Amino acid sequence: MQELLFGWKKQQSFLCNSRKQIFIQLFWLRSIPALFVSMARRSNNASPEELIKVLSLLQKKPPQSTFYSMTTEQQIAEKEDLLTEMILLSARPTTSWVSAALKMVWQRSEVENIDRFAKAMTSCSQLCFQKSLQASTGSKLSPSVKRIVQTILRSSTRPLSTGEKIRRSLKRVS
Repeated sequence: MQELLFGWKKQQSFLCNSRKQIFIQLFWLRSIPALFVSMARRSNNASPEELIKVLSLLQKKPPQSTFYSMTTEQQIAEKEDLLTEMILLSARPTTSWVSAALKMVWQRSEVENIDRFAKAMTSCSQLCFQKSLQASTGSKLSPSVKRIVQTILRSSTRPLSTGEKIRRSLKRVS
């Protein structure tokens, strides 16, 4: 009878009596940490000053009030250039990041308008990131969303999902 000492630390050890148990334990110890690495959260590493340059070129004035009555996909089509640049600047555009930059660009605008536009832009970017994880071919996406999703996939602003890692490894084999 073979007994092996196995564990993460010296204090936490347990005895394994069969090869099957050893295999299962090794599998879990090697695969579970890899899953947590692939689920890393996107981070916002850009400053509002970087976004100010983009906003001063692409969005000098607040949008018309009809912009807020549009659907999210219509808003994406309307502000596709701005969203693409925002996503290239930051992997995770937040409302506070966008509103901080907007306050510097739209100095005479009301805070409510700034926050409303910032929320609209962040919800548009979140939808695009969500679609980038879900879409396989992009045939059901609108053209503007599809272009932004392609930008996300080309850039390194999005961590690979576990399913995508498996698909890529299968493509290499075949």
